Amino acid sequence: MGAWGPALYSDDIADDVRSEYKDILRKGKTDADALKELLNENREILEDPDDGPVFWFALADTMWKLGRLDPIVKEKALYYLNEGGNLRRWEEENPKFAGKRKAVLDGLREQILAPQPDRKKILIPIVYHCEWELGGVYAYPFESEIALQKGFQNKVLLIQKVAEGQINPGNHVLPVCRLKITDKNAIPKTKQEFDSLSYLQFERAENIKKVIEISKWFYSSCEERYGQDANRMLKLHRLRRYYDWVFINTSKRIIPKSIFYIGNFGLDGIDESGFLHDLDYSCNCARWNFFDEVIINKLINYNSDVLSGNNSGSILRMPILRFDDLEIVIDQDYYCF
Repeated sequence: MGAWGPALYSDDIADDVRSEYKDILRKGKTDADALKELLNENREILEDPDDGPVFWFALADTMWKLGRLDPIVKEKALYYLNEGGNLRRWEEENPKFAGKRKAVLDGLREQILAPQPDRKKILIPIVYHCEWELGGVYAYPFESEIALQKGFQNKVLLIQKVAEGQINPGNHVLPVCRLKITDKNAIPKTKQEFDSLSYLQFERAENIKKVIEISKWFYSSCEERYGQDANRMLKLHRLRRYYDWVFINTSKRIIPKSIFYIGNFGLDGIDESGFLHDLDYSCNCARWNFFDEVIINKLINYNSDVLSGNNSGSILRMPILRFDDLEIVIDQDYYCF
């Protein structure tokens, strides 16, 4: 069971259905189009004898509460409620909570048979697109209390936008950046000065040859998505975790006023294979309200050579990782990426 309790939404499937349906509506889709998209994206779940009923229960409940219950969804939910397969599963696998599950399902049946509330308006969020330019470099002086405590009061973080991508919820377009650090009295004025500084690295690479162990099922999903480029894309995603940061901001007001633009020094010094334009996989993320704490701790852990002043392109304890240094190893029985 993908459930942690008898409540309707104490279940991964039910919780996902509720979130996905509302997210689709927030994109401005009509009721009919939202339902069609949700069904198309969950075909495998609908065909599963255990997960399918949970899907219809959650969708019927969500649509009813929004005043948008579709007759077909209502019919499907009532069919599985009356068929009783979900309750029998609880009685067999978790009899201790079967009684509570029965009460939940009985309540759902009574609810969707009753007149639904008035149709609720779905607020469509304003999508924020960060205005930072590609290749642009922005300076962030460390001025917080934690910066003072950690000895960063005379340091400036150089933030260069190398890509952008959308992130949920909200589909905001956020900058993907790489970072450098310098002293306040040594802010680069030219491309040559900027290129002489090292990009900061935020994950360990104890050896130059870094093996990425991938489980069969995960690699298969990448093959399905990327085809012959699956191997290359996996390497790119790994490199992103070494260098790239996504700065999460949903409006211009969130960006600190202390940040100022230096100039656009281009992306000549960046291996184009080192970053992606989508944010589907995990990467380094920072919110501005916790920015100093997160970044400074990462800097101390992984960039001692740069911080000590030996900023010649090498990073102590971490060899600089390049695309060709990565090796994909499949046929593993576990997921480690």
